[in-house]
Parts: sequence; C-alpha cells; structure tokens
Amino acid sequence: MTQTSALPRRRRRARNTGAVKAALYIIMVFCMVAGTSVFFEVADVRVSGNADYSQQDIINAADIRIGSNLLFLNQAAVKSRVMNALPYVDDVAITRRAPSTVVLTISESIPLAYVELDGAMFIIDKRCKILGKSDMSGVGDLIRVEGIKPIKPSVGHKIAAGVEEASKLEYLTELLGLFSRREMDGSVSSVDAAFEANISFEYMGRFKVSLGKHEKLEYKLELLQSVIEKIDASAKGTIDLSEDREAHFIPS
Repeated sequence: MTQTSALPRRRRRARNTGAVKAALYIIMVFCMVAGTSVFFEVADVRVSGNADYSQQDIINAADIRIGSNLLFLNQAAVKSRVMNALPYVDDVAITRRAPSTVVLTISESIPLAYVELDGAMFIIDKRCKILGKSDMSGVGDLIRVEGIKPIKPSVGHKIAAGVEEASKLEYLTELLGLFSRREMDGSVSSVDAAFEANISFEYMGRFKVSLGKHEKLEYKLELLQSVIEKIDASAKGTIDLSEDREAHFIPS
C-alpha cells in the first residue's frame, strides 16, 4: 500500500516542477523582450547617397517612429514608403546599428529617356519607371522613345502598356538597361520601338542601328562596336544587326 500511494505523489511533484519551469521560462522571455524594447529604441535616422532629395525629405517619407523598436523594424514597409513617395529613389538599403540608429542608403534613378503622350513628355529611367512629367524644354539630351503608347502614366510607377505591347516594353527595358550599363546612352538620340520584330535606334548622329528580334542584345551591341571601329570616321548609314552573328553596313 505504501508503494502504491507514493507513485501519485511523485507524479504530482514532477508536474509541479514542470509548471514552475514553464512559468520561469515565460517570465525570463518577458523580461528579455521588455529589456530589449527599452534598450533598442530608435533614437536616430541617418541618410546617405541622396542627391535629388534632402535628408529630411527621405526621413519624412520613411516615417520611422522615434522610440519604436529597432529590432522589429519593418524594412520592407520603410522601403516601400520611400520609393512610393519619392520617384527618383531607385533603391533603399536599410541598416540597423545598435543600439539606436537606422541608416537609409539611397540609390537614385538617373533620367535616361522620355516618352511622349498627348503633348506631355514623361521622363523615364533605365527600368522604364516614370520619374516626372515635362515639356520639350525639360528633356534636354534624353533619348526619345517612339512607338510605345503608355496607358495612364503615373509618376513613380513603371510604364504600363497594353497587352499587345507588353513584350515590346520588355524589349525596350532591356535595351535601355544595356545602354546605361555600357555607357552608350549619351550617344543614342532616339529609339524606334514601333515594330517589335525590329527595334532600331539612332546612334552617334551617324548611324541607324537595326536590332531585329528581342534576342542576344548584349552580343549585338558588342558586334556594333566592333563594326563601327572598322568604318571610316566620317561614314554614315544603317548598321543591320538583325541577322544572327552578322552585321551589315549600308552607307547612306
């Protein structure tokens, strides 16, 4: 009888010990969270890399509340707020520096081209994001893009085109990105995207360059440079890159 009655008591002691440990663990976690919340409060927001916008413009757009918890900062939301409010911001890198500082490193979009709609010029970057609206006096030496008709263009958003022009817009976006990366944009005056099967552009004030289909664009631009090196410095005409691995120069 003695052994039989002792077993429930041991079980009760084990259950009580487990409950105490669980309670202590909860209290410990609560204290850690509470301590962290007090220690890692945002006290300072700093900005770097900005040129088009002031530091205060970016801080206001980020809307990071002083006193909020640094560790629980929603970086995706901060980035979205800044990029939606400030069209010339291309990217935002957010760094948390303990114990109380947030650093916003800004990469800004560079105006590259423009698209005309109903007499208004919509300035775009290499990703076809609309940076602003202007008249002819505000587009300077930017690349004129023809053959694309934006649908309800909105500053801060990428150009939207109809279903029939979606693939054409992808073609244009890759091409503008390559112009920028290869530092060719200063020599390109216009792009004619009217025919997706053969987008062309005016280059160096001397050449019309026909690219053909949307494929191997980087290779075609490399081929273009090698062809120009072999052409007389005063020559003008059309350089046809539409045929795979071949280039044809047709003097004007």
